[in-house]
Amino acid sequence: MKRILSLLITLLLSTSALAAPPTTESVIKLLNVTGSKAQVETMHVELEKYLAASIKDAAQQYRLSPSEEKKVASLIETMMEELRAEISWEKMSSLFVQVYAESFSQEEIDNLIAFYESPTGQMFVAKVPQVMQRSMALMQQRMKPTLQKIQAKVQRELQEVQSNP
Repeated sequence: MKRILSLLITLLLSTSALAAPPTTESVIKLLNVTGSKAQVETMHVELEKYLAASIKDAAQQYRLSPSEEKKVASLIETMMEELRAEISWEKMSSLFVQVYAESFSQEEIDNLIAFYESPTGQMFVAKVPQVMQRSMALMQQRMKPTLQKIQAKVQRELQEVQSNP
């Protein structure tokens, strides 16, 4: 009986220690050491590149005049300004802190910080922007034919709806 009670107490104590919520300071440290702010900024740049390429594609596909292309580009820039403001690091960081605090224990955060502060972790952080950039480029390349098929289908549907009121 003493052994069972002792085992139960040990399990309860170890479970509570593992489940200790992380401090806000430790989560912020993890976000800093992982370069999360730079990743958000890289995401903005990649999104802008994607939208610029989309404007060029649309201009060619829909045979937009230079003035129409400028209007579309201006609209995209306005949307990007709104997106930059809404998904800025200043606005997003508190959400990251909340999600990390809800998802990880203090011990897990401490282990992640130790990893990302290690040479291997720092190498990983340094290469993530390149990996993300290459992934986005490959995804765009892969999705282009699919998006063209979808656009063609939408155009056919719109023409059918317009011809059969």
